Amino acid sequence: MESLTDQFLLEKRYNEGLSPSTVSKYSYFFSLLSDSALDLESPESLTSRNFRSFLASEGSRRNWKPVTYNTARKIYRTYCRWLVREKLLSANPFDEIAKMKEPQVPRKSLSSEQSKNLRYLLPKLFDVSTFVGFRNFAVFQTFLYTGLRRGELLSLSPSDFDPFSRSILVRKAKMGKFRMVPVPDQLFPVLSDYSAFLSKFPEPPSRFFPSRNGNPLTDKNLRSVFESVSGKMGFTVSPHRLRHTFATELVRHDFDIFNVAAVLGHSSVRTTQIYLTADPDRIGRKISCVPLYS
Repeated sequence: MESLTDQFLLEKRYNEGLSPSTVSKYSYFFSLLSDSALDLESPESLTSRNFRSFLASEGSRRNWKPVTYNTARKIYRTYCRWLVREKLLSANPFDEIAKMKEPQVPRKSLSSEQSKNLRYLLPKLFDVSTFVGFRNFAVFQTFLYTGLRRGELLSLSPSDFDPFSRSILVRKAKMGKFRMVPVPDQLFPVLSDYSAFLSKFPEPPSRFFPSRNGNPLTDKNLRSVFESVSGKMGFTVSPHRLRHTFATELVRHDFDIFNVAAVLGHSSVRTTQIYLTADPDRIGRKISCVPLYS
């Protein structure tokens, strides 16, 4: 017989599209409860008092930062909400447990100069006459011009790129939702040529960005490519940083915040608002044009 946590994770993964990495995170935080008074299989033990005690002791012992505390709270709260829905728990104990205040850390995007240098040097960093070289070039261009998450890009299938509507269908989006992401003019010819390259495989690959033998590209493969490019560029380049850079560029060019949220796949514009911070580069250029103290 499946345990309650197994049923919960199965439902989250297959009904809501929870990624394997997120399932692993849930499993990790569930495992921390094994030595506590809380028993995830016995809903009667899941009281706000027990959870408060556990979070305080575990947070202190492991030196949790507010973001880790809030992640644990969110995971346990989601599980308890599921128990309430299944009528195994009368009320969610986390209705009485507040989040910790997190310090506002600005998103680290590439500077204008770094972004310019990366876009200029990308064609020179890869041998685009080979499949692997062209694939890696197309991967970087896709991150730069769509702001996709790493998992979203790795999950794309060949049919998700639609050359007629010039869009990418993101099926494996966060929270199990899907969205259409427009393909801008700078990216369209790259993906069109790459699709033609992809059609040369003896058997159609299941992923839009496969390995050279047609298997799905792994997170480890992708990390290796980014580490190589970071070493050559002299600054850190990652999928997450390119996503931040894309979002920052949209905001910098006065895109409506609701449209930015839609393209990025944010469920709330509150998440997107973190990009509405002061832009030092832009402010510096404007100040230089002002005749101060004249």
